[in-house]
Amino acid sequence: MKNQAQKHFNLANLYKDEGKDDEAIKEYKIALELNPNLAEAYNNLGIIYKKKGQLEQALKEYKKVIEINPNLSQAYDNLGIIYHGLSLYDQAIDCYKRALKTNPSNPRAHNNLATAYDEKGEYEEALQEYKKAIEIDPNLREAHYNLGIIYGTIGKHEEAIGEFKKAIELNSQDSETYYNLALTYKNKGATKEAVKEYEKSIELNPNFMEAHHNLGKIYQEKGEHQKAAKEFGKYLQLLKAQTGRSRSL
Repeated sequence: MKNQAQKHFNLANLYKDEGKDDEAIKEYKIALELNPNLAEAYNNLGIIYKKKGQLEQALKEYKKVIEINPNLSQAYDNLGIIYHGLSLYDQAIDCYKRALKTNPSNPRAHNNLATAYDEKGEYEEALQEYKKAIEIDPNLREAHYNLGIIYGTIGKHEEAIGEFKKAIELNSQDSETYYNLALTYKNKGATKEAVKEYEKSIELNPNFMEAHHNLGKIYQEKGEHQKAAKEFGKYLQLLKAQTGRSRSL
């Protein structure tokens, strides 16, 4: 029975890797009928259900994993992510802490815990966890990016700029990072640098509404009315298109 279960589990993994989620779900369920203690099958079902936006179902699968194997760090981390997505931050924090108790060297669990603290406005706790994540994995881009957001929120502009620049070193194609770097420069009073970063953000994502709007405001403040009109015009064009799509739904 267990050998048959493993065959269906392996086939399900192939389907999962190919993006054939419905076929994967079917095979994982067959594997679990043959071997109800196959924790990895429940875990992978949870991953697929989360991907499909079925968070409640994913929650059930991850709880089953923990029921079978209470020491599986990744299951607690995954469960925390689901609670996080449901805005149940206290439950998410508890899960991330359990994940770290089992595996203190998991940088993503530290990053996820920090993000949950961040959502609750507990910035000092968030700062410490982002720093731990980076200490374990200096190349974890999202931790640098998230740390930059926190520093910007509490007015530590130089520190925020440093973290955003590090995030850009690790991924130079993310328009959001350039946008937040531009925001930080503007808040710091470095208008020239802000313009440069907004322009880079727009280069990567020409439909970035807020970037066009904020760049237009800077040009307006500088008295460069033609440039401001161009950016505000693009912003309004995108806003109108977005409103039209919303109404059509």
